[in-house]
Amino acid sequence: MKNIKKYGIVASLAVLGFSCADIDPLEFDVEKPASIVEFDRINAFDDLKSYLPENSSFRIGSKIPLPDYGSMGLYYRVMNRNFNEITPSTEASHGAVVQNDGSLNLASLENFFDAVEVSGISVYWNNLITHSGQNSTYLNSIIAPLVIPGDEGTYLINFEDSEFGDNFPMHNGGSSVVVTDPVTQTGKVLNVLGPQTFPMFSITLPDGVTLGDVETLTFDFNGAGCCGLYGQGLRMGISDGPTVSTFTGYGSPASFGAPDGGWSRNAIILPFADLNLTASQKELNSFTLSVGSATGAANYFIDNLRLFWRQEGETIPKTGEEITEILTYEMDKWISGIAEVGNEGIKTWNVLSHPMSNDNPTELRSGEEMESIPDGTFFWQDHLGPQYGVLAFQMARQYGDSDDLYFINETGLVGNPAKLDGLMQYISYLESNGVQVDGIATEIRIDLSSSLAQVASLFQQLASTGMRIKISSLEVILDSTNPTPVMMNRQEDLYTELVESYFEHIPSNQQYGMVFGRAVDLQEDPLRQGIWYRYRTSENLLDRKPAYAGIAQGLINAFD
Repeated sequence: MKNIKKYGIVASLAVLGFSCADIDPLEFDVEKPASIVEFDRINAFDDLKSYLPENSSFRIGSKIPLPDYGSMGLYYRVMNRNFNEITPSTEASHGAVVQNDGSLNLASLENFFDAVEVSGISVYWNNLITHSGQNSTYLNSIIAPLVIPGDEGTYLINFEDSEFGDNFPMHNGGSSVVVTDPVTQTGKVLNVLGPQTFPMFSITLPDGVTLGDVETLTFDFNGAGCCGLYGQGLRMGISDGPTVSTFTGYGSPASFGAPDGGWSRNAIILPFADLNLTASQKELNSFTLSVGSATGAANYFIDNLRLFWRQEGETIPKTGEEITEILTYEMDKWISGIAEVGNEGIKTWNVLSHPMSNDNPTELRSGEEMESIPDGTFFWQDHLGPQYGVLAFQMARQYGDSDDLYFINETGLVGNPAKLDGLMQYISYLESNGVQVDGIATEIRIDLSSSLAQVASLFQQLASTGMRIKISSLEVILDSTNPTPVMMNRQEDLYTELVESYFEHIPSNQQYGMVFGRAVDLQEDPLRQGIWYRYRTSENLLDRKPAYAGIAQGLINAFD
């Protein structure tokens, strides 16, 4: 309904030479702009938690980044006014807190819980043990096989122990003579002369080392453009006899950065993998090596030929018992660390999140379902089996308070009764192993085209479990960076209907609470599932969206 203001304007007319006359005031209507009407309508609602009955134990909350609440600024005040529970978001994940050396960086959490202590608000800890948001780099490293490096070394051919004028055998004629270094005029190097000819060297590796262990040949080169720097490239070959007849081609010395007429040191590296050695050749301890530049008028120098070899090390996989011990310790360290820093604020825990498979909903999730496991993903259950949930609940209760509540959380339950059945089977397994599960939490995300019939059906199925039921993340997404008023009002209506549906189908003794997936829209986020605008006016203000009115109306209708 539009608000109309009437304004009376009284005009006085004074005419020189005449007496004043009374004039009736004119009346006309001034209509508020639609945007102002909508603004007033939404802001006529009270703070959200004010619609809960007095002394109600029902929890209404939102996810919020740690810094936004811990700074005790605008977000802090708005959250405290509207909610009686908050959930720290991704900055509180295992991957954000656990460092690559296994230590826990709790500074941001300490700041967050200091603010919680001041406000007195309750904290709902989300995703205590789950597969996403993990420091997978660290966790995988500590259960990786023990690798014992193999021996490695270098076989060196230089010419300091040779006599000046000594010759080495050649492939295809020519000569190779030990001479003085032409640059330094000290030391001994090998001068190669002749067309398409390469020196040959007899090699005997250390005992136990074979040709198959050799990875590279590195050598120093000094040649001019006329006489070996370019040509047809370098050649290298291996033989188990005194001569070499088969060669593999490589780039020219120039392609390795060798200068014209100067020494190139440690730059020419030829991989032995390119030689395609046979199995029998790889077993050789002694062999003939031939290497050189394929040029028609060779006159270059080489020195310090180095064969780098490395033997394969030993890999010792960890046993299942060792992995269980390691990950049990890590889980204990993580859960106890969170409980210690948040013991006064956390009242409710999502101990396990997303345990069930999407593809096989009666089975636990597994990395085996994925072609590749992305960074930040670690499946505890792949290493600990279904017992991982037993351990998680036992540790959460050990370190948490006795009057806290401990939930299991799952997503993708809307329209998927088989997954709920699988979750209930796993809850039965946990309970048969002495675990008490206080309730089921579920994440619900819909868009503007979604039907609420499946959501209502899910609520009915959840009610039939007899357990406490919590919505751990409720989102109606717009999926538009420029939503129209029609889209915003449809989002409002859906939030109203979702809230009403929860209270309609979940018995009052099973109603625990609901968490909204995002409190505030961000300019760059097209989902726009939030309740407030951050980008509408000032950076120091949060404007309510129509979604706020939808949630408020849903609470009014539920408790009316």
